[in-house]
Amino acid sequence: MDNKSDADSLIIIETQETVTETVQKKLFNSCEYLVIFIFCVISIIFSFIDVTPGNQLSLIDLSDNITWQKIVYLFSGIASFTGVLSVILASKEHSYTYIFGIVNCITFGLFAFAYGYAGNFQLNIMYFLPLQFYGFYKWNKEIDLEVKSLTIFEKVKYTYLCFIFWYIFYFEIPGFTRFVTQQEYPYETNVLARVLDSGGTSLSIIAQYLLINKYYECWILWTIVDIFQIIMFSGINDFISVNIIIMTGIYQLNAFYGLYLWTRNKHLPTQDKPLNLIANIMV
Repeated sequence: MDNKSDADSLIIIETQETVTETVQKKLFNSCEYLVIFIFCVISIIFSFIDVTPGNQLSLIDLSDNITWQKIVYLFSGIASFTGVLSVILASKEHSYTYIFGIVNCITFGLFAFAYGYAGNFQLNIMYFLPLQFYGFYKWNKEIDLEVKSLTIFEKVKYTYLCFIFWYIFYFEIPGFTRFVTQQEYPYETNVLARVLDSGGTSLSIIAQYLLINKYYECWILWTIVDIFQIIMFSGINDFISVNIIIMTGIYQLNAFYGLYLWTRNKHLPTQDKPLNLIANIMV
């Protein structure tokens, strides 16, 4: 019995080592590591540099009138980098996406609150943050969860839900903004901006749920959300944020990459799909 037990233990250890080596090989290639490094550098730079249209690049002035908003702004780089890394890990079907997603939701949520973006604050803290814990649990518990596509019925159902949420948020976000910030909703009289803001929120919630359940269509929705976001901060309400546009552009590239990987993986045999490090090692 002891010999059998020792043999079983040896097999388990060797299996764990094999899984670890396989995941390490498959998680990122050299090009992806380079891209992540570049994203990290960009995120750090934008944490300390204020990009204002019509002006030269300038460091954020903390020497006079230090406010908590300025301090929170310094952490925006963490939000940007963890957001990018979370998306990349999601495209690789790795549960660590939710660990970085939790950090991203908290830091970006605080940033949004500090600068009056009540809709983004609500989306990240009230919706995305709880879903990160659910996603982490689901991806580690259901280790055989595979990339799949929506059925016709599911497509109709989620399209219907999306428009219902869109309509609700069109009126809810302005009211929530007034309640939280005690100020008028910045897009109160701009119908296009309100449509994009409420639509982006609606699509984001649906996309996050589809991602957790590994429907590849989630990346199509994320692509639409990113387009909405770029338009939102490109001056349709006399406000331009180059920082947000650049970072959203990076998310857009990640969404295209995620769509490519998940569409490809949907047709791969099970043994060739990206492995989940934590789940496989714990088995």
